[in-house]
Amino acid sequence: MRHVIDWLALGRGTACRAAGTTGVDIYVQIVQCREDLGSFGKCDRSFARMCIVDETISAILPLKISGRHYAENLNRCDLLFGTLRHFHLARVFSEIIVVVPGDELELIGRHAQAWSDLPISILAEESFLSVFQQYNKVHQVRPWHRQQIIKLFGANLVKTPFYLTLDPDVLALRQFSYRDLVVGGRALLEPEARSVHADWWHASASLLGVDARLERPGMSVTPALLSRDICLALMERLAARHGTDWFRVLLQNYAINWTEYTLYFLMAESSGLLHLLHRVPEPGAPRLLASYQIWSKSDFDEARLASLFATPQRDFFSVIQSNTGVSATEIASLIRPYLDVNLRPGTTMAAEPGAKSRELAGAAIRKVIGSLRRFG
Repeated sequence: MRHVIDWLALGRGTACRAAGTTGVDIYVQIVQCREDLGSFGKCDRSFARMCIVDETISAILPLKISGRHYAENLNRCDLLFGTLRHFHLARVFSEIIVVVPGDELELIGRHAQAWSDLPISILAEESFLSVFQQYNKVHQVRPWHRQQIIKLFGANLVKTPFYLTLDPDVLALRQFSYRDLVVGGRALLEPEARSVHADWWHASASLLGVDARLERPGMSVTPALLSRDICLALMERLAARHGTDWFRVLLQNYAINWTEYTLYFLMAESSGLLHLLHRVPEPGAPRLLASYQIWSKSDFDEARLASLFATPQRDFFSVIQSNTGVSATEIASLIRPYLDVNLRPGTTMAAEPGAKSRELAGAAIRKVIGSLRRFG
């Protein structure tokens, strides 16, 4: 039997939608011809529709460069994108959406020319979240919550069923492909005990009207793979439960420590979508986050940081928290022997005068409001 496959047409249609993924429908004609002399030339024809999956993923990165902890963020992005470049990861991403405050768009746009080999687009947050401007008091819309709302809103911006959340203090550690991140339609999830940040889980559970269930495993923080469908379901649940836009629900609850990932995980769990759309790594398998991360100055170890790039790594990313006091220049000097990273000069912004005082005042007001809500 001789098989001949004729490619008939390309288009977007039901095969990819049925598979719950993005890609291109391919319509094919399969020709089966017998080769024995008695029936040579007799052929049967059949038709099939297949989905060629788009094996790329979107990413979203909120970026702010003014403020007490953000002055080095452009250089930290130089490091992040330098690691993506070194490990040839541009082909993994269909898009990397960088969301910035409108008044920083021009400066960041000029700097971003150095990242032009990556599929980066830069959007002003006001173009879709102008509501931020309505919450402008010192205790409202703290940057911590602002970037979390942007990451959730990413579900409305991205092209792919799953997207990767990034921060400027993330570093890629190895080469990987879409199939390392998403297997059988299920995205890799980095687990973490809920008891590590119990107040986050309680706050998010109260907004969703579910039990925090601290005895169960939860999920870690950025970088994370999010399902667009779960994010959209979360938005609908918050809006329906509170009778207003989901982002207003979160902005109005600035005094409690809800987080994007605790909201996301609780929504996925309560809707039955968690195990359908996510998987946790098997023991010994690659993880999203390496075991060595720097979250405080005491975590900083030059030899351990250098070893992340001096030796092949099993895991995909690590984090060097931007408020630890470990500068982008220090990081670059330690990893430069192992990969080519360049920090563009003249892009570090000075902290705004009085930024620390405003931050402390806002934290104090939120604490008082939170106490009044709990006991009132």
